[in-house]
Amino acid sequence: MSGVILRDEARRKTCPPWGCSRMRALFSSLRSIAPFLFGERPALAISRSLQAINKNPPAAQQLSSEAHQSRLLIEGEHGELDLRGVQISASEFSGAKLSQCCMENSYLSRCHLRESQLQDLKAASSSWTLLDMEGARLGKVDLGRSHLSLLSMRDCTFEDCDLAESRLSVCDLSGSKLTCVNLENARLEGCDFTGAVLEEVNLQNADLRSSIFTEAWFQNTEIEGALVDGADFRRVGGLSSAQRDVLRNGGARLNAGLMYGIWSRLLRSSTGAQPHRRVLRAVAISWAVIAFLIPSLFFLRAILDPIDPEAPPSYELE
Repeated sequence: MSGVILRDEARRKTCPPWGCSRMRALFSSLRSIAPFLFGERPALAISRSLQAINKNPPAAQQLSSEAHQSRLLIEGEHGELDLRGVQISASEFSGAKLSQCCMENSYLSRCHLRESQLQDLKAASSSWTLLDMEGARLGKVDLGRSHLSLLSMRDCTFEDCDLAESRLSVCDLSGSKLTCVNLENARLEGCDFTGAVLEEVNLQNADLRSSIFTEAWFQNTEIEGALVDGADFRRVGGLSSAQRDVLRNGGARLNAGLMYGIWSRLLRSSTGAQPHRRVLRAVAISWAVIAFLIPSLFFLRAILDPIDPEAPPSYELE
């Protein structure tokens, strides 16, 4: 008998109480709804880690065919360079333009490429890591079978790019625009496409299970055969009913919420990317008004019906 009591006591000590489990579920929901409250965006962390690159004087201002190059300051236009197998690190490319260069099997790390232009690059089987590419423009870039990790590509523009069979790890592509991009058989690990525009993008057989596409816009995008279990597709516009069924059956998160559904019908968000952005803006404004209105109503009630200090309300049961 005593052994049964001890087991029951151990079970009560090891099992979390009901309130604890409810609180854990609440924090889990908040983390999924507003992840920025619990951690910084990858783009901010990447920018902070690259702040020390420009403090030292540059070692060179021209690209060469040397196997290892670092502390470069590249400005202006550079084209028709053979950079196959070259390793470039701790360099500044912001605002530069690279065109018709061969960078296959190259290694690029800890570099600034903000507002840069990459045109007609052959960079298949390359490894790019820890790059700040915010606002960059990539056109006809071949990055097939490459490994891209810890890249900040917010507000980037991709046109006619090939990233088939590539692996993207913890890349921030929020607000970017992808047009005619091939991501077939690609593996996207922890990538953020929040608010991105994907037009004629091939995502067939891609692994999207840990990626976020919240508030993105899809147009003529192929997702057949993609792994989407656990992927976040909430408030995504432009998807057909058949594509939504594929995502729902695959285990993706599709719940957009009542407020989004109302504004989507009123503003006809299915007609294009701009109406979709107007719907998202209307949803944000609506929630801001509600958040302001609720405490205002309590404050107004306190003014119109104040509590008499000499006769406070009684909580005793009659």
